[in-house]
Amino acid sequence: MHGPLVKPILDVFLVGETNVAVFSMSQRERLRRSLAGGGTFVFHDGLDEACAGGHALVVRDDWVIEKRILQALISGDALLLKDENGGQPVYIAAYVPAESLRDAAALLDGQPAELPASLKDIRTATPARICGSFEGELRKRGAPVAAKVTEEARDRIERSLFQSSYKGATDFITKYLWPEPALIVVRALARYGVTPNVITMLSLICVVATFYCFWIGAFWWGVASAFMMAFLDTVDGKLARVTLTATRAGHLFDHGIDLISPPFWWAAWFAGLLGTSHASTDGFQTWGWPAFWIIMANYWLVRGVEALFVKTFRFNIHIWKPMDFAFRLVTTRRNVNITILAAGLLVGRPDLGFIAVALWSIASLVYHAFRFCQALLRRTHGGPIQSFLA
Repeated sequence: MHGPLVKPILDVFLVGETNVAVFSMSQRERLRRSLAGGGTFVFHDGLDEACAGGHALVVRDDWVIEKRILQALISGDALLLKDENGGQPVYIAAYVPAESLRDAAALLDGQPAELPASLKDIRTATPARICGSFEGELRKRGAPVAAKVTEEARDRIERSLFQSSYKGATDFITKYLWPEPALIVVRALARYGVTPNVITMLSLICVVATFYCFWIGAFWWGVASAFMMAFLDTVDGKLARVTLTATRAGHLFDHGIDLISPPFWWAAWFAGLLGTSHASTDGFQTWGWPAFWIIMANYWLVRGVEALFVKTFRFNIHIWKPMDFAFRLVTTRRNVNITILAAGLLVGRPDLGFIAVALWSIASLVYHAFRFCQALLRRTHGGPIQSFLA
């Protein structure tokens, strides 16, 4: 009987030095966090320290290399990583047998025109080549980030890492309104060492405040709290990714709040309407209760169709075709529904806003169900079903 597979120890060395911190984090700490959870590794302060394992990872300290690049680098055979964006190739990292450590360090530090003899048979590749540009988890295509760190380049690098942490398929508020203010806040939080879980806790407070305000009919205060929660929901995820502090527990906590809170908000809005004069309007008298049940049911039905699509085809429905990607901007989700409710408030008719959410949830359900049936029919006839981003 074989025992559990034990990953070999990875020896990690940094070459060179930089005093520029990206998102207030040293390169050594960024590298440590990037490698955490992927097996046992040992940081060495100098090349004179003996290797504990069979392979060594050598990285230039003055280059930011995104986590997914490093993970791809150490997941296969020996490899020299180079950047070609500047025209002249620059070797920025190497994953080599321990006996080639010194040659790899000399290569990264001196950038000789010719490879040392021990490295000539080792494959060379660019970041985009080894990890690709499609990110299934974030539902987008984007070039991996690898950049030389300088004071002048720090703003550009931070923006690139921040953008790399953003989901491609999302609602129009998250995609177009939040990025710039969220980047400012994320930079400040990283500087002061605030963890993503603290922000998630603040968003939970906003969830409760929104529910209470809707329940008592203080709709404008509730909308303000809801948008604050939506903003914090963007901030905590981006903070976790750019500072490499994401955890499974934090992910479940954050997404649990996202999943559970919206139906309670819509129910609280309905309860708030029942305590106001808007409950006596002809439209609400006729469509109030049907709208309530439609919203409650369709929230889970739309989610169910999305989950069924993922289970059936192994990718998210919103990245099947460009039209699905575009529809995700406005589909019936928390931020879109809050915007519709706020529009109702602007015209003095929160009851009509509620009914409009119900109608839009029907349209969204029909769209998702239709697209799922189309995919099933195409697969039945032998047609390929894959994301247009893949």
